[in-house]
Amino acid sequence: MPFSHWVGRSAKAGKISKKRKQLKGKEDELFMDHVLEAMEPHYEVTLEWFVEEHKTKRHKKLSENLYYDELKALIDAMNIIRKQLDWDTLKLLEVVKARLK
Repeated sequence: MPFSHWVGRSAKAGKISKKRKQLKGKEDELFMDHVLEAMEPHYEVTLEWFVEEHKTKRHKKLSENLYYDELKALIDAMNIIRKQLDWDTLKLLEVVKARLK
């Protein structure tokens, strides 16, 4: 049975302990970290495709790149999680510039 399921039952019954609250916070943090790890390969591949397309110089703006929407969506989703973990957020322009060096 998932952790959140039994915590929810205990909370409804009014029997949740301080220790369980602390455990839930740590489990949530671990879960979000695992979500980011699962997203990472997709992000890396999409970023690589984006940079390769950018190097062709067919597009004047980053937003005209064929992979812009996909990469932007991944970064936006990752940033929501990164904010919850109190990590620095990613910025598309900075990430692309770093990859081009």
